[in-house]
Amino acid sequence: EPPEGPHFYWRLLGRRGMTGRFTDHELDTLLDLSADREGGHVVFTAATMLPDARRFAVLAGAAPSGSAEADED
Repeated sequence: EPPEGPHFYWRLLGRRGMTGRFTDHELDTLLDLSADREGGHVVFTAATMLPDARRFAVLAGAAPSGSAEADED
């Protein structure tokens, strides 16, 4: 379980070190964990995770940017 509190800061390393990809289910779980928080930051730590970061932003309600739509699994 992540620490409790009104704000969060999560650094995502991936499932296999710095190159792992996240599924939509895993990204949805992050959204659920942050739902009752006032705000925070999620950091995707490697350039190879850019598609995950874009998908997460779209799942969170942001407008698609870059190749977010094309990178869906």
